[in-house]
Amino acid sequence: MASSLWASADARFEMSLLFFDGFESIGADNTDPTDAVVSRRWSTSAPESFYMVDGRFGGTALRFANAADYFVISSGHGGVNSTDTTKIWGLSVLFPASITYATSYWFMRFATDTSQWAAGLRIWNDGTISLEDKGDAIQAISTKGALRLGIWNDIQVKLYYHTSNGSCQIKVGGNVVLNKTGVDTGGTSGNYHDRVFVYSPTGTTGYAPRFDDIFVLDTTGNTNNDFLPSSRVTAQFPTSDITTNWTPSTGNDHYALVDETLPDDNTSYITGNSANDIDQFEVTDISANALTIHGVKLSIDSSVNEAGSREIRQVLDSSGNNYAGDTHTINTTNYVFDSDYWETDPATSNAWTVNNYNASKPGVEVVT
Repeated sequence: MASSLWASADARFEMSLLFFDGFESIGADNTDPTDAVVSRRWSTSAPESFYMVDGRFGGTALRFANAADYFVISSGHGGVNSTDTTKIWGLSVLFPASITYATSYWFMRFATDTSQWAAGLRIWNDGTISLEDKGDAIQAISTKGALRLGIWNDIQVKLYYHTSNGSCQIKVGGNVVLNKTGVDTGGTSGNYHDRVFVYSPTGTTGYAPRFDDIFVLDTTGNTNNDFLPSSRVTAQFPTSDITTNWTPSTGNDHYALVDETLPDDNTSYITGNSANDIDQFEVTDISANALTIHGVKLSIDSSVNEAGSREIRQVLDSSGNNYAGDTHTINTTNYVFDSDYWETDPATSNAWTVNNYNASKPGVEVVT
């Protein structure tokens, strides 16, 4: 069983924090990531169009190499979608300062659990955002200049799904730019929205915006259940070995085979052979200046190298005890991508502290 593992800091059962990603694990700046890696992480119109560029705070971000492409943010993790009718969708977008768009273009289009269009957001060339229903009729328009060119726009959209009594509140940089109730935000069928299509505008490739630091919340949990302060998603990679029960593809340093920014699949990997085999790692610390850790996510690329299937799970050591993620069944020689989330520190059930996160140790275990 081959595996590439990475850990991302910045959630788990009965959570409000459903998903987050910062495009930190599909390639370094100024690279064109492997289509296969993109496809197993994102639903997109064109995996070949993903291109990694400078992101916020020195990380990486997504820019499409072609115009009018899109990617899909899902509210589900582990294949289970949230059925809550209210969700908050956050992302940061940088529009180039020299941009000249047409009159308007679709920016975000929400979809229901039955893949029907619901409400959507359109961006206009004066920086306003319009909320439109499933039939493209305008329901509300933001303040003028809500979005600005040449800077990162920290956007959060709180959408309540309903065909007549829906609501939408949009914040940009922490400021409310649109707040509308009693409108049609629903689809033609289905009971909730669980995904959003995010578009790059039609036009010259050089005008393509950059996307970074994405998250999705709902209102079901006790924390992270409303607008968040401006937040960053950062990926922390293994730096040394702690437990080495798996077999390295080469050499003796297991961490060095699973620490690449872009997974290299069968080029370097570790193989788990027997039940209860665990490899566990130290990872790069996050800065002591971090104010809040909203959640911790472990992610893994894995495949089987023989007929049949195997079960694996990710583990997270916190305060000296291992806490297991979901069991994932791997039954293909093609690599698949899985993630597990801990919204709070499993050792305390309280919010993560920087010290406790930095002392935690991610790993991967063979179940059967």
